[in-house]
Amino acid sequence: MPREFENLFGATVLRATPALLNLYSINPDIYGDYDVSTQYNIPTSVRATGVSFNYKQALTFLPEWARGLRVFGNVSAQRVTGDVSGSFTGYTPRTANWGISLSRQRFTSRVNWNYTGRRRLGPVASGRSIEAGTFNWASKRLVVDFSGEYFVNKRISVFANLSNLLDAPIDAEIYGPSTPAEAQFRQRQNFAALWTFGIKGAF
Repeated sequence: MPREFENLFGATVLRATPALLNLYSINPDIYGDYDVSTQYNIPTSVRATGVSFNYKQALTFLPEWARGLRVFGNVSAQRVTGDVSGSFTGYTPRTANWGISLSRQRFTSRVNWNYTGRRRLGPVASGRSIEAGTFNWASKRLVVDFSGEYFVNKRISVFANLSNLLDAPIDAEIYGPSTPAEAQFRQRQNFAALWTFGIKGAF
């Protein structure tokens, strides 16, 4: 169902002019080289529409050796129209999760894929070499996780959680309406995979 938002806060970043700094009694000789981040009331309404889909199924039709197998997934797509220069900063218009799990008497295991689409972050201060409408962006990302637990007996179990198995990086981009594709990339962060093993007990 569509939703309408009114009087939202927008965000903007601009150069610190002497007139603006004097308005707040700030010394331009000290802070004249800084950018100013501020908010304003968006004069027009913002409209959000979207759709989501969820699915979960136990694969009971499989042979006996595959009993306990389940698949699951959900997809969400959203679209925001209007002035979204601040209030929807960081929202993700496209997300998806899917995976498969296996449960037996002595163990459980699960593999999960998590996809996040490209996200628009905060604006970049406009200047001589920066055109209006230039923003920071977070690139799309697909993360694969695994979790499993084996029950040694009724009181003791061992487990493993493996996060970001494929070492998916986080890319940061900056671009505006006229920025060519080869000039949009800014930096990449690699956090590698995180493996956790342990023993759980109930006494």
